[in-house]
Formats: sequence, structure tokens, C-alpha cells
Amino acid sequence: MVPDQKRRVLHYTMRKLHVKRAERLPAAFKVEMSWQEIVAQLLTRDISDTGIFLAAERGSYPPVGTVVKVRLQGNLGCGEEPPTLSMRIVREADDGIGLMFVDERDE
Repeated sequence: MVPDQKRRVLHYTMRKLHVKRAERLPAAFKVEMSWQEIVAQLLTRDISDTGIFLAAERGSYPPVGTVVKVRLQGNLGCGEEPPTLSMRIVREADDGIGLMFVDERDE
């Protein structure tokens, strides 16, 4: 299977897996999303146990299926730097993208 076919199969599978959605809570946090050599400053729209939705213009992010790094901007309440998390882009919409938390041990 060529990479483009794998990406389409993964996208289809992820859509089917996300039919049952976790409860989403509105949340507006500034985050930094990075992939390859690109870093984008974005804003969360909501968060759930399984992932986040980021407000983003169509075409300003990598394709569905891509694993990216996401980090809250600023410091945590205790002054520590927030951790950087691996997340997979699992869906796109006109107003942004849905990302799923990824267990780095599975990568």
C-alpha cells in the first residue's frame, strides 16, 4: 500500500472510531503546534478526554493522520514549562482541526 492509500485508510478508520465522541468542554487556551520545521500558534476551541479541537484556517496544517507536537503556551501555575504532547490530526472542519492524544509508546 502506498503512503497516500495508507493515509486514506487511516482517515476512514479514525472517522469510524470517533463516531462515539467523548464529552467536549469549551476551552480557549493558546497552544503551539509543531511538525517538521513548522511551528503554528493556535487557540483551542474545546477539549475532551480523548483530544482537542484547534481553531485553524484550512490548509494551514498538515494532512489528517499526521502526528504533531502540541504544547500549551506560557508556564504552568507552579512556574514549570508545560509538557509537549504527541497528537494525531483525526479530522478537519471549515473552522479547524480535531486532534487525538497519542500514546508515544505506540509510535
